[in-house]
Amino acid sequence: MDVTACIYSPDGAIRLTPDAFLEAALLWWPEAVAVDVRRRLPRSRRVAVRIEEPGQRPFEVRLAADGTQLLTDGDHVQQIWFATWARSRVPYDAPGRVVLVSADASRAALLTPGMTPREVWEAWRGQTEEWQRFAQGWLSSALAG
Repeated sequence: MDVTACIYSPDGAIRLTPDAFLEAALLWWPEAVAVDVRRRLPRSRRVAVRIEEPGQRPFEVRLAADGTQLLTDGDHVQQIWFATWARSRVPYDAPGRVVLVSADASRAALLTPGMTPREVWEAWRGQTEEWQRFAQGWLSSALAG
């Protein structure tokens, strides 16, 4: 899976177990198929779902091994639905930020409770320079660590 976008919380608001991830993903995308990444990566807790919607390119959504990041290889439209779904997994009143960032850190968006797909799209397109620097800084530290 070539990651195109990631969702994480620099404040720790995201924490999912593999079972909770699979249950939520299969509820959101009923046509999805669970992919057990553990067979490919021994001793890993990584799980994923593969979404194949008619007329669209298939894509995957994966839970990082530590349960604190969600990853996708989806295109721009799929990333919006991925972000809308992921934000819905965080309790409405949870403290902390939830951020959608592209794999190359060229885009970042703060995801707030109750965002619609249109609002996610606007945030994704209308990012500020401050969020751009934040995303690039996070990506640099994540790759170094």
